[in-house]
Amino acid sequence: MRGKPLGNHASVVEVPGYQIQRLLNWGSQGDVFLATDRRGDRVALKVVTPERVEGEYQAIERLRREG
Repeated sequence: MRGKPLGNHASVVEVPGYQIQRLLNWGSQGDVFLATDRRGDRVALKVVTPERVEGEYQAIERLRREG
């Protein structure tokens, strides 16, 4: 089941050290954004919202492994 995206504008999501460019995709755990880090490298940044993974222990463990 896919959740509703947080949004596709940099003003909606702020992550220290990254400049959000645009929303790439979203899913049941959170949103994935195209971002630029402080060195100027382009990265995919996954922003997980706690309410989407609350009580989902397998999803939380999978996120820990991905990190």
